[in-house]
Amino acid sequence: MNERLREALRRKIAAHNRLVVLTSICGVLAVAVMWAGLYLVSRWCVVMSATLVDGVEATMPPRFDRAFAVGVLVLLVAGWIARRFGLYQRLREEKGVGFTLIEVCLIPARATFGTISNLQNYLRLGEDDLRAATDFLVRVARAGKLAATAVPVELPDESTRDRVLYALQLLDLIYLRRGNPDPVYAVLDPQRLLPFLTNSVPTRPAA
Repeated sequence: MNERLREALRRKIAAHNRLVVLTSICGVLAVAVMWAGLYLVSRWCVVMSATLVDGVEATMPPRFDRAFAVGVLVLLVAGWIARRFGLYQRLREEKGVGFTLIEVCLIPARATFGTISNLQNYLRLGEDDLRAATDFLVRVARAGKLAATAVPVELPDESTRDRVLYALQLLDLIYLRRGNPDPVYAVLDPQRLLPFLTNSVPTRPAA
C-alpha cells in the first residue's frame, strides 16, 4: 500500500467534494431565482393582459398558480426527455427560430437537471475503496497502460470496481482510450504521480 499516494488521493477527493457542494449550492440558488423570475414575469404578463381586457378592475385569475405549476411540470418533463435522449445537441445544431425558441424555453428545466446531476459527482469512497483505488492507480502508472479486460482481475468486486473507476476518471487521474484490440486505461498525467511511486520507479509513457 502506497500510504503517501492514498493520503494525497484522500485530500484530492475531499477538495473535489467541497467544490461539488459549493457549485451545487450556487446551482440551487440560481435555479430558484430562475424559476421565481419566470413566475413573476408570467404573473406580470397575465395581469397586463387582464388589464388590457378589463381595465383597472382586472384581477388575477384564481387558477394562475395551478396553471403555472402545470406549466413547470410540462417543462420539466420535456427537459427530462430532451436530456434522456440527447436532444439538446440536435437543438443546437438545427437552424431556425422554432428550434431556438424550444431551446430557450427549456433552459430552466435544463438548469434544474444540471444541478441535480452535479450532486451525483459527490464521491463516497470508504477506506476499502480508497485502498483499492490507490493500488489500481499505482498498477496503471507503473504499467503505463492497462487493458480494460484486465481490470476485473485487479478489481474483482464489481461494485468496488465501478466506484473506483468512476472516481479516478472524474478526478482526471486516469482515462479510457482506444487500444489494439481492446480499450486501455492510462494515467492522464504520469509526471504528477511520479513523486508518489514507491522507490521512485519512473512510469512509462502511455503508448
